[in-house]
Amino acid sequence: MSKKFGKMKPEIKRKFLDALTSGKYKKTEGSLKEALWDDQGGDKMVNCFCAGGVIMDLYAKEKKKSWNVLFPDYEEEPDKIPNKVLAWAGLPEVNNIHFTRHSSIMYVNDRVYKGVDGYEKVVEYVEKYL
Repeated sequence: MSKKFGKMKPEIKRKFLDALTSGKYKKTEGSLKEALWDDQGGDKMVNCFCAGGVIMDLYAKEKKKSWNVLFPDYEEEPDKIPNKVLAWAGLPEVNNIHFTRHSSIMYVNDRVYKGVDGYEKVVEYVEKYL
């Protein structure tokens, strides 16, 4: 991968990988974040995240602000990671290949392993390329 695409800041990469493998995030596809019925047979809704949504959630937690405050348009742009999140992670802000619908992390999350419950292949991608 070309150097121009950059590498994540090591501390953010570690947080991201830890979050993806923690079991605390339920995976979804095609949306950064969405509420879905709990698959454990309950009658409650749980927040589910695509891999891009996980990194946005880590950013929100660090800033101690809600998604609605930080990302008011996330539902209208379900495949766009805000530039401020990319900059925080140490990745290029413009035309970022790591977080776009048609390549890399979101592509691996939504297309290549569609229907796969976990983030294992996303973790492999992040470890290899970021």
